[in-house]
Amino acid sequence: MKKIMVMVAVLLAAMTGFSEATKPGKPVKQKLTPEERAERRRLAMERTGGLIEKKGIGSIAIVNCQSVIGKETIEEALEGFKRVVHVEIRVMQGAFAMGEARIPEGSNMAVFIVDDPSLPMSLVAMEERWGMMNVAQLKSDAGKLPARFKKQFVRVSSIALGGYVSQFKGSPLQPVKEIKDLDSIVADGYTFDVLTGVNRALTEFGVTPLKRTTYKKACEEGWAPAPTNEFQKAIWDRTHTPPKSPMTIEFDPKKGK
Repeated sequence: MKKIMVMVAVLLAAMTGFSEATKPGKPVKQKLTPEERAERRRLAMERTGGLIEKKGIGSIAIVNCQSVIGKETIEEALEGFKRVVHVEIRVMQGAFAMGEARIPEGSNMAVFIVDDPSLPMSLVAMEERWGMMNVAQLKSDAGKLPARFKKQFVRVSSIALGGYVSQFKGSPLQPVKEIKDLDSIVADGYTFDVLTGVNRALTEFGVTPLKRTTYKKACEEGWAPAPTNEFQKAIWDRTHTPPKSPMTIEFDPKKGK
């Protein structure tokens, strides 16, 4: 019996080795020569005309009215916002006064960053299209200030720009009753349900994102700029030249068709 089991084991091992040996190997990727890479780029340009950008309409103003939070921390907070909302964001110095807050000229919406102990932690005037976050209420623990700032910025910017609530417990848009509640929130980013509201509100208030597409697609959509190279000119000419044999539709007034 033992001999039979040994023979079976040897046979299985041999079969496994044979199957492994006969498996086709993965094709080895050949490195492209500089000439081949250049040819691929040429073909892509010939086919698409390359990538172009269309600047969006409108902008959001971040109005800094304090000196407690440095420019670097503000920029870090904005990085997460810029990654998910591809619109123009203008950072500027300014002032904030209750009853006199106004969106800066040239912008469609605004977030004010202030340092005033007499004001609450945040204020949002949705109909006026602005929000205010107060860093004076975040300073109880200097070591936690940058993290608190980022989370509070997400809260105020989301609500002011149309993202009022999130179903995710880790989101900064959770009920906050006091400063320490911010410290227990694990995330400092924008969830997709919040962004749905933000993007809808931005569109309603006339703020559109930057658009990146191929020159060919831009020609087909009717907003491509004048061509700047031979590939774009060829695509422009093909798109804008009327067909030699255009389709005709005959109308019979008696039949009504």
